[in-house]
Amino acid sequence: MKERTGHRLDVRGVAPVIAVVLTVAIVVVLTSVFGFVLFDFQSKLNEPPPNLAVEFSYTEQGQNIYVTHTSGSSLDPDNLEIRGPGEAFFDGVGEQLTAGDRFVIDADKPSEEFQLVYTREGEGVAILGTVGNPLVGDLGGVPPQITVGYEDLELGEGNDYDYNDWAFDMGTTIAGYSLNGTRYATFLSIEFDPLARGGGYSHTQSFVPESLGSGEYDLTVRQKNGTVLRTDEGSFDENTSIFLVDSGDVFGSNSNSNHGESCVPPDRTVQLELVLDNRTKIPDNPIDADRQHGAGLPFDLPMEPSGNNDTIGVGDKRLVTVPTDWQWPLETTRIDKSYEDVSFNETSDRPEFQTNTWFEQPVDDKVYERCR
Repeated sequence: MKERTGHRLDVRGVAPVIAVVLTVAIVVVLTSVFGFVLFDFQSKLNEPPPNLAVEFSYTEQGQNIYVTHTSGSSLDPDNLEIRGPGEAFFDGVGEQLTAGDRFVIDADKPSEEFQLVYTREGEGVAILGTVGNPLVGDLGGVPPQITVGYEDLELGEGNDYDYNDWAFDMGTTIAGYSLNGTRYATFLSIEFDPLARGGGYSHTQSFVPESLGSGEYDLTVRQKNGTVLRTDEGSFDENTSIFLVDSGDVFGSNSNSNHGESCVPPDRTVQLELVLDNRTKIPDNPIDADRQHGAGLPFDLPMEPSGNNDTIGVGDKRLVTVPTDWQWPLETTRIDKSYEDVSFNETSDRPEFQTNTWFEQPVDDKVYERCR
C-alpha cells in the first residue's frame, strides 16, 4: 500500500480554544444516542457516510491536535476536511485511514470548536465529530481547600490525637472537562500553605500521585518573601514520591499550637503543578464522615517524622483531612475534647467522626485560632 508522506490537508478557520496548558482526550462515538454526531446527508448521494469512531486529543502547548481512528469503517483521507486553523499531516497513513491510524493537525491557534467533516465530491456529508470548549477551571470533587493535620507518634505510643504536630492548607485547582456527567482531570495545581508544627519532631512531607496516573510535574518552593528557593520538574507515575518540604525548614518546634503565643508565619510555601498523560476521573466526594482520614483522595500525602521510622499517609488514623478553614486542637488536647461531634473509641484507640460537619462544632478555648 502506498504511503502518504507529508501530505497536507487544507483547513478552514474556526474560533480560539482556551488558555490552559492541558492535554485532553475526548472520544467521539458516531451514534446519535450520545448526540456527538450530526449527519448532513445530501439528497443526490446514494451512499451514506462511513460509520467510525474517532478520538481527539490536543494540547495548546504544541498547538497539535491528534485525531485517532479507533474503530469502524476505513476511508480515504482525501475525503476528510478538518475545520480549524492550520494543516493536517497524514505521515505514515496509507491509501485508507483504518482503525489504529492517527494523523496530526498543526493548528495556527487554539479553537473553541473543532470539527472533523467527511466530504464527497467537495461537499460536506457528515460532521464526524465536534469538540466544543470542554475545559473548565474547577470541576469540584476535590474541595478547593483542604486542611491536613497529622499526629506524629507511632501507634501505641500514647498518641494525644491533637492533629497539630504538622498541619497545612492544600489549595487545589483542577482543570479538565465533563463528559456524559463524569468529570475528568487533566491538570492540577496544588498550593501547600503550612499552618502549624505543634510537635518537637521535624517532618518530611511528600506527594505521591497514585490514581492520577502518569504525567509531568513542576515544583516550586518559595520563601515567605516570595524568593524561589528550590525548583524541581520531571515525569511521574503512580508510584513516584515527590518531595515537597521539611517542616523543620518551615517552623520552629511548637509553632502555632498554643493560645497566647505569637502567630508564626511559615518560612516556606510550595506549589506543585501536574499535567496528566491521561484523563483521570475525579471522585465525587473524597472527604465524608466515613473517610475523614483522606482515603477518598486520588493521591497520597506521606509524612515521615524525624523521631521514628514511621510513614503516615492517607487512610492512617493519625492523619485528618478537613474541607474547610479548620481550627485544629490545642497542644495535647485530643480532638474529641475539641469538637462536640467527635467521640473516641478506647477499644480501637481512634477518634470517630459522627457527622459530615463535625468541624463546625468546636469547643470554646479548645481549638487554635488560625493566624489567617
